[in-house]
Amino acid sequence: MSSVVSALIFGLLASTSGAMSIRNDKLSVRQASAYSYLGCYTEGTGVRALGAASATNYTTMTIEICASFCTPTYTLFGLEFGGECWCADVLGNGAVAAPATECNFACDGNATETCGASDRLSIYTTAGAAPTPPAHVLTAGAYSRIGCYTEGNGTRALSGATEVDYSTTGMTVEKCAAFCTTHASALMGVEYGGECYCGGEAAFDASGSLAAPDADCNMLCNGSPSEFCGAGDRLDTYRSNSTLARSSR
Repeated sequence: MSSVVSALIFGLLASTSGAMSIRNDKLSVRQASAYSYLGCYTEGTGVRALGAASATNYTTMTIEICASFCTPTYTLFGLEFGGECWCADVLGNGAVAAPATECNFACDGNATETCGASDRLSIYTTAGAAPTPPAHVLTAGAYSRIGCYTEGNGTRALSGATEVDYSTTGMTVEKCAAFCTTHASALMGVEYGGECYCGGEAAFDASGSLAAPDADCNMLCNGSPSEFCGAGDRLDTYRSNSTLARSSR
């Protein structure tokens, strides 16, 4: 990497925005062998569309500078608001494709290039395929999802066996299901990205836990960035299929 590019990348400093919106036919995107343009995307819902790393410069940002900043580590990079560069390996919750015309800000460092817009990102990939946003797992082992729930009122919503693993190869919904199956638990829940809780119906109902919007359960599982594992004081909650079958009779 040249000293000039290095200085531009690692000396990125935020300043007042000089981003400008101009006609799309005046702008261009890059379709090089090292990375491919995926399209214009919205920001995420309550989270960044690409939130693993970022750099900002409202004077010199270009597609090439953002690519050099992100691609040694991440497979996705996106440019937003003319001077912002965002990196990740998966899209954040709620980030979806938007019309190409909505990415209409020129890059602050090259007025012939497109660098997203307000709450819109021009996204590129080194992987060659469109990214798949993370999702709430609907079934895992012997369990089916019943929704996002709050923790209990002064107590755990699921107060049985517990397993915690915050490592990058750690918790997934499937691992929690397998763990709670060994404890013959009617319910299981994943929380805060790396926590697994098992419990029974009666204790869960008595805990004061309430249904919450799915958007509240927005933390990725530590062991699988394609799955959600609850959030702070929020559990992606599952009921055993045998319990569901009995209750439907």
